[in-house]
Amino acid sequence: MAIRGMARGWFAGLVALVIAPAAPASADWHQARSAHFVVYADDKPERLRAFATKLERFDRALRVLFSKDDDGASSSRRLTVYVVDDTGDVAKLAGKGQSGTAGFYLPRATGAVAFVPRQGVGEGQLGLSAQTVLLHEYAHHFMISSWPNLAFPAWYTEGFAEFTATALFNKDGGITIGAAPQYRARDILLPSMSMKQIIAADINALPLDKKTQIYGRGWLLTHYLMVSSERRSLLSAYVKALNSGKSTIEAAAVFGDLGALDKQLNRYAANRLSGFVLEPAALGIGPVEVTPLSPGAAAVMPALLRSTRGVNRATAPAVYALADKLAAPFPKDPVVQAVLAEAAHDAEQFDAAKAAADRAIAADPRNFAALIYQGRTAMAVAVRNGVRDPARWTAVRRSFLAANKIDLENAEALFLFYESFLAAGQTPTKNAQDALAYAYELAPFDPGLRMTAAGMFLTQGNAAIARLALGPVAFSPHGGGLAALASATIDVLDKNGPKAALAFMTKGRSSSPLENGGQNGATAPHDKNKDTNTKPDGAENAKAGSPASD
Repeated sequence: MAIRGMARGWFAGLVALVIAPAAPASADWHQARSAHFVVYADDKPERLRAFATKLERFDRALRVLFSKDDDGASSSRRLTVYVVDDTGDVAKLAGKGQSGTAGFYLPRATGAVAFVPRQGVGEGQLGLSAQTVLLHEYAHHFMISSWPNLAFPAWYTEGFAEFTATALFNKDGGITIGAAPQYRARDILLPSMSMKQIIAADINALPLDKKTQIYGRGWLLTHYLMVSSERRSLLSAYVKALNSGKSTIEAAAVFGDLGALDKQLNRYAANRLSGFVLEPAALGIGPVEVTPLSPGAAAVMPALLRSTRGVNRATAPAVYALADKLAAPFPKDPVVQAVLAEAAHDAEQFDAAKAAADRAIAADPRNFAALIYQGRTAMAVAVRNGVRDPARWTAVRRSFLAANKIDLENAEALFLFYESFLAAGQTPTKNAQDALAYAYELAPFDPGLRMTAAGMFLTQGNAAIARLALGPVAFSPHGGGLAALASATIDVLDKNGPKAALAFMTKGRSSSPLENGGQNGATAPHDKNKDTNTKPDGAENAKAGSPASD
């Protein structure tokens, strides 16, 4: 498999891998597109190409290391990355109360996105580089996409992300996975929580000084288990036990005495730690295309960043006002008008949203985003007006069907096609149910989409598949209220069956419009989870895959 071991002392110097120094003032916005990433940055094309190439090689390294086949260039699986200047810009996008957030990942079927800084946190070897932030976030995306039906506890979810995030891009073209995260040294070497506490912890309930232990000691336990072929079987047994219904502590019985495990880990941390080196020959990738954004697309980027990050009723009007101002000089640019349509829709300015979407489609009939927001706007107006005429709803769905024909592998159109039946008060057709099932397959990382799919499976009486859909949501370390609801629904399902679980989950979702309380994968050192400024994940913000007809 072209992997060889590597030995590193704890404080052996890490290679400096910051994405790039601050871009010159004359730089322009460019887009880099590859099989697994779309990256936007205000930077020179050659620097952006080199960065996107690194990301692709990292993805390839993970697939080789974990024996995961390439899933192809699906638009739903492709991660969109927005590179902003520094962590201050990231924090502003993250929202109120997120001043320490170094980067974050939003797992949406509308398109999974990550926001990362050009410059990292701190200086020197103990700083958290911008590259490390992004690789941590991508590891979350890779994990749920690669193992969509497995639930993982917080210590392993974050430990896995940290294990891969310190990847070293070697001069010979190889990649080292498993280097020590020196920015976690204090948490690893001076633990303030026992492994029993860490394994059982609800990360959302921990204060910051304890929360970072999940990352640091989670990395150590992950490393301890993964680099040894003998101990990897313990990790597999643990995950199997957890997914069979055992609690995190019950499943941890496979590790033996947890007090003894603490001592073993402390001794392990003091040793020279081994990881994996993947040879250059194993890391071949496809092309990376870099193109400049149009003047209009570059001009509306400030509004697009805020809109993509997510808005609520309090913040949407200001984002719409900004988009309207920035878009005014570019009435025939389809990208610009699609951005305006989204901002107007979110601000409930439906006439303006329809007009902008229509302008975008007139300029480019294959503009996927414009078709989506044409359909979303028509659906919102129909709901507002209490429309029940089936013919009117068939007309609403035409935009989603047209978008689906443009991109069969995009979950958004499929999901919205299904949602339109619920919005109309109609029972979803078999075709609509198939569309949702495929959307779930395409975008398993979206927790709200998983919940909607679980509801459909429960309606069908398929308890086993519903449980698989709910499990990863229940164990999400940043799942907030949605994770709690998923966990409680599993309990009801196990005790009382699909009908009772469906009733319980439906009531819980209807009483919590902002279901997903956290932004998945927000990277510490100041990893604050409450998301107060976001579009809801799932039903309100997801998207779908391939209905051929209404």
